[in-house]
Amino acid sequence: MNRITRSARKSSLFAVIILMTIICTQAFAGEKVIHSFGVNSGPQGGLTADANGNLYGTASGGGKYQHGYVFELSPPVARGKPWTEKVLYNFKGGSGDLSAPMGALVFDTNGNLYGTTGGAPNADPGGVFELQPSSSGRWKEAILHIFQSTKSDGWFPETGLIIDSSGNLYGTTFEGGASEVGVVFQLVPPASKGGAWTENLLYQFTGAADGGYPSGQPVFSGGELYGGAGWNGKNFGGLIYELTPSKTGPWTENVLYTFSGGSDGEGPGGQLVQDTQGNFYGATVLGGLGYGVVFELSPSGSGWNESVLYNFTGGSDGNQPRAGVIRDGTGVLYGTTLAGGTGSCSGDLGCGSVFKLSPPSGGNWTETTLYDFTGGRDGGNSYTPLLLLKGLLFGTTYVGGSSGGGVAFQVKP
Repeated sequence: MNRITRSARKSSLFAVIILMTIICTQAFAGEKVIHSFGVNSGPQGGLTADANGNLYGTASGGGKYQHGYVFELSPPVARGKPWTEKVLYNFKGGSGDLSAPMGALVFDTNGNLYGTTGGAPNADPGGVFELQPSSSGRWKEAILHIFQSTKSDGWFPETGLIIDSSGNLYGTTFEGGASEVGVVFQLVPPASKGGAWTENLLYQFTGAADGGYPSGQPVFSGGELYGGAGWNGKNFGGLIYELTPSKTGPWTENVLYTFSGGSDGEGPGGQLVQDTQGNFYGATVLGGLGYGVVFELSPSGSGWNESVLYNFTGGSDGNQPRAGVIRDGTGVLYGTTLAGGTGSCSGDLGCGSVFKLSPPSGGNWTETTLYDFTGGRDGGNSYTPLLLLKGLLFGTTYVGGSSGGGVAFQVKP
């Protein structure tokens, strides 16, 4: 799945076209487009909000130099007015900069933004960057780490980062490491201003029973890191892992659940979310009826039990819930599907959907399709997890909009 995504990205990143910056707010039945991105933009990361309700994200292509950019979307100043886009940074690519930001951004306590770039095909293997605001309104970029195309480092980080209370950053790379099937890494800030960040490889997947090709940014819970790996050498269905810190050296992996690739799901993708009882919720791209599932992992004694909450049918409810799920305070789950739905995108794959899963009251979970993308001005093919803000769901699509470069949208649950 990720390799198909990267292949599709190659052609879009190197198309020589001029970015068109179009600000629009257009309502469709059940959805409102709050911004249409310029041609070739193709946002693939989720949105991050600040305290004022401004949204921040990345576009994997387009921009001044056609290597992607970081943007801010500010809400309307008055009812009926449009959202406003501001480009915070244009990546230049080449030897002096990074290219193709992929994942969601994360703030530190000082208001600095951190993110990853997936790299340009046949050019660089990606990196980690910081954007610092200034009183002039301009944001300054600092490159914290450039991944190396060697077995001693990871490469191609395709998801966002998380940050702890000490300012350490954590993430995954889809490839690289000793077995070239991905790593979980940590970046430690310098002891003094102006110093270099230190990278630690917390875990290097082997592609055997421990998994490989991690997908989705990890999550912290109780001091451990949790996430999904889309590959497993035993039955190829992927797995959910737990990493426990060690005082020195690599962290210890514990496999919580290995997917069979059948009715229980195949290829966990996107982010996990945990409830107050310690249960994890997520999604697989395939498996079930063949179109992916939403699952729950529950601790039970010394192991974990998996329950399939919903099987996608590939019809109007969607296909390939790549981005995982989010959860509100009442236990309702929300997510997007990359394909399926009633629209026509990418041949017969469909344009994707926004869905809601409501917990049962004695029966099964109930799925509600909140919106089916058409691939037109309303957008299509969402790779990103949703953001729940002030009772509304926000996200981005890879294609569609006024210029075909994707949209930022809102949907009311």
